Amino acid sequence: MKNNIQVYSRRLEWLSMLLIPAALGSLIFKWFFLKAPGDGIFCSYYARLSYDFAMVDMPLLFRFLGLLVDGIGFGLLCLGIVLFIKLLHRFQQGEIFSLSTISLFQRMGKLLLCWALYAPIGKTLAGLVVTFNNPPGHRILSLTFGTDELTNIFIFGFFVMLTSLMQKAYQLKSDQDLTI
Repeated sequence: MKNNIQVYSRRLEWLSMLLIPAALGSLIFKWFFLKAPGDGIFCSYYARLSYDFAMVDMPLLFRFLGLLVDGIGFGLLCLGIVLFIKLLHRFQQGEIFSLSTISLFQRMGKLLLCWALYAPIGKTLAGLVVTFNNPPGHRILSLTFGTDELTNIFIFGFFVMLTSLMQKAYQLKSDQDLTI
């Protein structure tokens, strides 16, 4: 009989596998099939920045640049999901506190920290790409670094530190197990 961790990790694995194509479809749809990235249900940060001039007639090159800017964040998301799926495989095999599990947690923490550091840069670049074709005086370059970004950086930095402590504790335990 499987325990709850194995059952939930299998369900989360399937959900995570569905998340990557859904996010990719949303990313492509946002940059190539909407008049502006802020249309309809995708009302976003970019539309609020760009007044009424943004992306109505955005050239294809700038749509690709926007896709590239958002694609970097998407790539970090996909790497995080892949690491999460690997972690869930370890849980299904019953490896809860092994060295490989702790290593996966560390890699996920570092990746999340990179994502948190890239988020304000990505928003700045996306705002620039969206408004670059606006008439002079209506282009926007804004660096947004607020409480949300600081909170994410703090939480993910704490997570990286916590996983380093977990790895050190595992090493001390394995050393102590070898002591007679």
